[in-house]
Amino acid sequence: MPQPVTPDAVTWAYRLFLGRDPESPSVVESQCTVHRDIESLRHAFLHSPEFQAQSAAIHGLTLNGSEPPMKIEAVQDITAMLEHIRRSWEQMGRERPHWSVLSDNQFLPDRIADSQKAFYASGAWNRDVFLATLRRNGVDPGRLTSCLEFGCGVGRVTSWLAEHFKRIYAVDISQPHLDLARRYLEDRGVRGVDLIRLQAIDDLDRLPQVDAIYSVIVLQHNPPPVIARVIRSFFARLAPGGCAYFQVPTYNAAYSFSERAYVAGEMRRSDMEMHVLPQAEIFRLAAQAGCEPLEVAEDGCTGLRTGERSNTFLFRKRSV
Repeated sequence: MPQPVTPDAVTWAYRLFLGRDPESPSVVESQCTVHRDIESLRHAFLHSPEFQAQSAAIHGLTLNGSEPPMKIEAVQDITAMLEHIRRSWEQMGRERPHWSVLSDNQFLPDRIADSQKAFYASGAWNRDVFLATLRRNGVDPGRLTSCLEFGCGVGRVTSWLAEHFKRIYAVDISQPHLDLARRYLEDRGVRGVDLIRLQAIDDLDRLPQVDAIYSVIVLQHNPPPVIARVIRSFFARLAPGGCAYFQVPTYNAAYSFSERAYVAGEMRRSDMEMHVLPQAEIFRLAAQAGCEPLEVAEDGCTGLRTGERSNTFLFRKRSV
C-alpha cells in the first residue's frame, strides 16, 4: 500500500537528499499536496537539478571506453515508422498526456489536477539551461529571435521559451497533445506561438527557417532512421549563425536496431519506445549541413546507468 507523504517525510527528504532544511512551511505543504506517495516524493528529489548537481561525482562514468559498436541497420523508407509513432503518441495523448511528457506518477490523469502547476513550472528550468548553454559557448541569446521547439507536447516548455523568443514554432506529432498545449497557452495569454502538427515526414522540409532549435526528451522515442531524418531537417532549417540544441541517447551496450525486428516487435505495440543514434552519425549530418559543434554534454535524461550514454548537443550553422 502506498505510503502517504507527511510534513516530516518532506522535511527529511530535504535533509537526506539536499543536505538542508526546507525553505519554509509553505514549501513543505506544497510538496505534501503535489506528491501522493513516498515513491513520487523520492523520484522528484532524485531527479531534481539541485540533487543531481550535488551528487554528480558519485555516479561515476557510465562507459569505460572498451564498448563494442552497436548494430544499427540503415532504412530507406521511414513513412510507416513515423505513422506508427504518430498513432502511439496520439493514444498516449488521449490517455495520459502529461505523464507521457514527464513519466512521474504524480502527472497521471487522476492526479494532474493537483500537480499541473508543478508540471508546467518545471519547464522554466529547461529553458534556463538552454539559454545558459548558449551563453557559455559565446552565443548571445538576445540575437536569436525565432525558435523551433520540436516535440512541444502539451506546452510545458513552450510558454517559457515564449518569454524569451519573439516567435515560437511549436511542433508535435500528436494532435491531442497540441490541443492541450493550445488550451494552456490561451489560458495563460501566451502570444507569439504557432502550433504545428507533423503529419508526414515531408512536413519536416516545410518547417520555417529559424534562429534556434530546441528539442529535449523527444528524439529518443523515435527509431534511429527517424531521429537521423529529424536532425537533418534541424540543420536544414537553421538560419546562418543559428543554433540547434537537442538531446539524443548515443550509446546503449544492449541496443540494436533492424527494420524486420522493429516491424515485428515494437510497431505492434503502442507504448513508449526508447532508441539510440550514435554520435558519429550526428556529427556526419552536421558536417554535411555546414554546422559546427559548440558543445556536447553528457546528461541524465535517460538515467545514468552503466553501459548507456545520453548527450545534449549544441551546434551552430556557419554563416555564409
